[in-house]
Amino acid sequence: MDHHTDYGNELWIGKCLALDDDNSLFINPIVESGLVYSRVLLAFLGIGRQHKTGDLKQIASKKHDDICIRDFDLPWVTVRQAVSGFSYASPTDVEFALSRVIETANKTVAHLTTGPSASGTFPILRTTCRVVIDLVCRHLYAPLGKHSLVPPVVKSLLAE
Repeated sequence: MDHHTDYGNELWIGKCLALDDDNSLFINPIVESGLVYSRVLLAFLGIGRQHKTGDLKQIASKKHDDICIRDFDLPWVTVRQAVSGFSYASPTDVEFALSRVIETANKTVAHLTTGPSASGTFPILRTTCRVVIDLVCRHLYAPLGKHSLVPPVVKSLLAE
């Protein structure tokens, strides 16, 4: 491996601070945290990635000590539910983003490997984080009648 994965150069924190290549020691842990938490929350909801094909898959079961959505007496989220119903991205774009982020998290952060077949980018991570927030709101908080700490992504936020 020649260098650490490059997540792109368009990372903005808030509305006023742009980070550039000189800040990679600060940027990489933030991006990698997003990768790992996206992967973890997708697994919590029942969504994984087929190793050989790269397609998203429904997780069939969980390990005895893993906590998942089923522990709240709620069903697994299906692949179709995971990729559909987002005004800000098509099902094809969502499926691509989720699959790429799971692979990037597995191959660059969660395990020491030579890297993914194709690197994740910040736009893909951004889409995935938005989708994961919405999925958790839709399939966990709403059915339980609870409010999440992070609001669902709405169209007005995307115009900023």
